[in-house]
Amino acid sequence: AEAFGVRPDEVTFTASGTEAVHRGLLGLHRGAQRLGGTLVHTAVEHSSVLQAAAWTGSPVRSVAVDATGRVRVDDLDLTDASVVACQSANLEVGTVQPVAAVSDRAGPVPVFVDACASAGRCALRWQIARRYCAQK
Repeated sequence: AEAFGVRPDEVTFTASGTEAVHRGLLGLHRGAQRLGGTLVHTAVEHSSVLQAAAWTGSPVRSVAVDATGRVRVDDLDLTDASVVACQSANLEVGTVQPVAAVSDRAGPVPVFVDACASAGRCALRWQIARRYCAQK
């Protein structure tokens, strides 16, 4: 909790990254249904995000990325969105996503951020990481 600058009660350990993604994404999707029913994700999300999205049975929309795998924030259509999933860094190619810009564009729509691959690419403290990753 200290490394991320959060309270201890805000940290949950899970058996796997897939379980963490499912709990976080599905929880946000269910909790934000008042905003809309569509689960939005970038085209480069981990398969655990895609599987969780398909499992909901809800409409799902993928957002295009450029040739480097970076999300096109201007193409982010959040019409009827309940949640948007955007990894902070890609494990395979290292692309750092503009999470702060995605969050700004999302407004009241919650943003689910998979930050597993961020260590070594961004500072761990979210307040610092948000500024650092936004500059990449």
